Amino acid sequence: MSQESAYIQLIPATIIGNFFAIMCSGLLNRLGEKRPELSGQGQLVRLNGAEDDLADAMKDDTGEIDLKMMGAGVLTACTLFILGMLLQSITGFPGPVLMIVAAAILKYLNVIPGETQRGAKQLYKFISSNFTFPLMAGLGLLYIPLKDVVGMLSWQYFIVVISVVLTVVSTGFFVARFLNMNPIETAIVTACQSGMGGTGDVAILSTANRMNLMPFAQVATRLGGAITVISMTAILRMLS
Repeated sequence: MSQESAYIQLIPATIIGNFFAIMCSGLLNRLGEKRPELSGQGQLVRLNGAEDDLADAMKDDTGEIDLKMMGAGVLTACTLFILGMLLQSITGFPGPVLMIVAAAILKYLNVIPGETQRGAKQLYKFISSNFTFPLMAGLGLLYIPLKDVVGMLSWQYFIVVISVVLTVVSTGFFVARFLNMNPIETAIVTACQSGMGGTGDVAILSTANRMNLMPFAQVATRLGGAITVISMTAILRMLS
């Protein structure tokens, strides 16, 4: 289908899903206050007396803005994008998704120099703080035909979207006990999979007063989305 047709079908689901995920995170926060045994007070993994597992995760180690380091970050991002497109021609899976997977593997192996990583982090902070809302507004004006979007909304559509969000959140909540994790925090992190990217993560976590879980939310949003796209692409290829 065309890009415009895809946006017409997906944008309402994204907006509704993000809104309901925010509501769920607020309710989970209230549940954690009433049932402290289900909450880690911001900690995802049960510590059992150990130190804070995220004590250093949110420290801002980027330092002052350095254009040379940001340039290295741009070069790294462009290289990964080219790698993703090359892998797309070989595997048939979407290039941007494969780019995310490649970046996660390189980060896990820690083969990228620390200065280059800091440059990429500076670039991310600059783009996210200055271009997120103009980009969302531009996409809204260019690609979202509001009449068609409103025409798609129905009670059945709402039920499907809300059911998906509830399934994701409930899975995180009930599976947490088998992974030595706190149910409230796990459910909030999995709720971020229903958000609108990084901005959705901020809205969901801030509502639940769990902003220190942002690293896990980024993994859930980026890698979770990549795994979902790859899985569905594989299924569609098998059915076609």
